[in-house]
Amino acid sequence: MTGFVSAIGKDLQQGWDLYWKQKGTKIGHFTIDTVLEDDASSADTALTKAARLVKEEKVDVVVGPVLANQALAVGDYLDRQGVANLAQSSADDVTQRKESPLVLRTGAMAGSQTTFPGGKWAYDKGFRTAATLCVDYAFGWESCGGFVSAFTSAGGKVTQQLWYPGDATDLSTYVTQLASQKVDMVFVGTAGGTDSSNFLRSASDFGLLKTPILTNCCTLDQAILQDVGDIALGIRSVSYYAEGATVRRPS
Repeated sequence: MTGFVSAIGKDLQQGWDLYWKQKGTKIGHFTIDTVLEDDASSADTALTKAARLVKEEKVDVVVGPVLANQALAVGDYLDRQGVANLAQSSADDVTQRKESPLVLRTGAMAGSQTTFPGGKWAYDKGFRTAATLCVDYAFGWESCGGFVSAFTSAGGKVTQQLWYPGDATDLSTYVTQLASQKVDMVFVGTAGGTDSSNFLRSASDFGLLKTPILTNCCTLDQAILQDVGDIALGIRSVSYYAEGATVRRPS
C-alpha cells in the first residue's frame, strides 16, 4: 500500500474488496474476514507481516504479496507453516522450480511468460540489435531474461544491459546511456510502480523515444498510463490488458 509499487497494491485491494461487496462474505459455512497488512514494497517487511498474520491473526490463507522477491520469500515461509498462499506475484518459481501444493498463482502470468514472445516479435519485425534496462530484482531479471533469450535465440544481438534499483527516483542516467547506444531498439522491464513513470518521463526528456521501445507488461499498466498521458503513445508493450482499452474484432 506504500512504497514504489503502491499503485499496484491499491488496485489489488480494490479488486478484492469489490468481489466481497458484490458476492457477500458468506461462503458455505464460512465467513470471510479480511486483515490488511502493508508490505511497503519491501521483501523484508513482507516476510515480517506474513509471520504476524500467521502467528498473531491465525489466518487460513494469505493473499499476496505482489513483488517477485517478496513472493518467493513469503511463499517459502507459508509453505513451511502449512498456510495456503494465493500468490499475486509473477515470480516464475512460485509455480515452477520451487512450486508448493499450498501456493496457487492467482496473478496473471509468470515473469518471463510474455517477454519470450516479445523477443521473438522484435526479431521478426526486423530488429537485430537491442539494449535493455530492467529493474534489479527477481521480476526484472525474469522480464529481461525472457526477452533476451528469445531475441538472441532468433539471431538478434544484445549490446548492453543496464539494471536499476526498484526504488530509484531518477532514471535519467540510465536513459541517457541507452540514448547513446546505436541499437535498433530498446527493451525495458520495470516493476510497474513509480519507476515506470520515472522511466517514461526521462525517456521523453532525453530523446530516447526516438528509438523503438518494447516494454514488459508493467511499464504501461493502467495507473501508469493515467499518470504519464500522451508520453506513452508509440511505445509497445507485451501486456494484453489495460483499463479502458478497446478491443476491435472483425465484423
